[in-house]
Amino acid sequence: MMLNNNIAYWNIRGVHLSSKQAEVKQLIKDQKIQLIVISETKLNKLKSGLACKNIAPDWAHEDNLQSAPYGRILVLWN
Repeated sequence: MMLNNNIAYWNIRGVHLSSKQAEVKQLIKDQKIQLIVISETKLNKLKSGLACKNIAPDWAHEDNLQSAPYGRILVLWN
């Protein structure tokens, strides 16, 4: 994990799991993160959307699932 002021990057395995989502959500809260990039290699469009909504429901988000069907990168920002 890398933190830089209000930006974080996390190569996290299992972000589709509620326990991992809770960890990310806590990091955002504790560190006052405004932008986070999450790398996860086994994520489909449905799981990606659900993860983003559970982690930061009011934030905008993008992914690269169009070019990488099993997911690679999620970007969430406030």
